[in-house]
Amino acid sequence: MLFADDAALTAHTEEALQRLVNSFAQACEEFGLTISLKKTDIMGQDVNSTPSISIGDHTLEVVTKFTYLGSTISSNLSLDVELNTRIGKAATAMAHLASRVWDNSKRGKLQQARRTFEKKRKEEIREESGEFKVVTTTNCPTATTSNCTSHHPTGYFKHEEKKKYSFFT
Repeated sequence: MLFADDAALTAHTEEALQRLVNSFAQACEEFGLTISLKKTDIMGQDVNSTPSISIGDHTLEVVTKFTYLGSTISSNLSLDVELNTRIGKAATAMAHLASRVWDNSKRGKLQQARRTFEKKRKEEIREESGEFKVVTTTNCPTATTSNCTSHHPTGYFKHEEKKKYSFFT
């Protein structure tokens, strides 16, 4: 079963609109399309009386506003409903974005603090065990690491003496 979806018909008079709706219903029938009467509404803009339009034996519901292709259209020709809807959607999006930025900045600060703490703690453990990272070549008797007792995969050495030695990676 196929449906006629998202169609909008406009006319200047109620009689002209009824003729358009009748023609539309006939065309849908000829092409095997079904008009969903539950989803079909009528709205008059800047009219003196409420329009009465029908398809077959079914009189269509008259509404004061409806959303068509994402925009809210109102019977009083005011843009207030549409503007309020868009402002509300924008405010919601900004609130989600702001909370996300805030959460990320808090998370980033916490992660940075945790990394700094872990780095300092590892340095303390290495100093306590006599293990330290060689970063300079001052007081180095030779350009080798032969005086080091062990080489660690982390790039740290344990030295027999209290001198700094070179470690080239």
